[in-house]
Amino acid sequence: MTSIQIVIMIGVPVLVVYLIGRWQWKYLKRGFAPAEGPPPSSLKKTGLALWFIIKVLIICYVLFFILATGQTWVFEAGFIFLFGWAAFLIKKIPEMSVNAEGLAMGLVGLALLVYCGHRFLTWLYAHWGQGGKDAGQDQGEPDAPARLWPLRWTAGLVALLFLFFGASIGFIGTAHQTAWMITSDKPLLKSSWGYKARAYQSDAKSSLRNIYLACKAYWADHGSDRSCNLNIAQTTTYSYIQSRDVVITAGGSEKEFHGIAGHLRDNGWFMINPKGEIEEIKESDSGS
Repeated sequence: MTSIQIVIMIGVPVLVVYLIGRWQWKYLKRGFAPAEGPPPSSLKKTGLALWFIIKVLIICYVLFFILATGQTWVFEAGFIFLFGWAAFLIKKIPEMSVNAEGLAMGLVGLALLVYCGHRFLTWLYAHWGQGGKDAGQDQGEPDAPARLWPLRWTAGLVALLFLFFGASIGFIGTAHQTAWMITSDKPLLKSSWGYKARAYQSDAKSSLRNIYLACKAYWADHGSDRSCNLNIAQTTTYSYIQSRDVVITAGGSEKEFHGIAGHLRDNGWFMINPKGEIEEIKESDSGS
């Protein structure tokens, strides 16, 4: 399906529904609304209800189109964006191992950071207004209370530091993944149902099965030790019809028969053995 066909399938019904809604609204205003002034509240409510129904119909149509074409990745993308971190943790936490020494060292370092940072910030905050305090003493004013740095402020700064650290790691990971998607040879989008790929593979497997059945009829007529091939199966007697988009090679006696087939629009290849069993050829099998 081309992009123009997709635009037509979505755009034309949406435009028709929108125009019908606009026409109905104008009809209501012309028939029941006064010549001047705003329409009455009942008419306004009717128009809002009609517009709400139109929006619901548009949303339902778009969702139906997405599901009918197998583009469920639209829903999966939103789900992964919101909850993908949870699935990642469920998968990776059982594979994680805790280094006791590293954990202890990290906790000690964190404690020292909080303690030393809090002491330094307390001293700095107390002496920040020291100049104003001395000036007040010169004028005979009583001593002002010492300024205190709360511990929760230190904890907030440490938490902010960890937040910046995590954001930096996330930014680096996002940049790395974006570069991988740009330079990768794999398609960015793929049909979630894969109905086209399954149709192509089914065509290749059907061709293997049909030529096997044609050869079975040939062996029944001439003996199982006779060799059967594609030319024999395509004769009028055995009526094997070759699919124009399938590449197939098959032949041999009943005990040694084998065949390989694949569709021109699919990367999958399938083989059939003397028992008529069809299996997909893996990359390791084709390499060997």
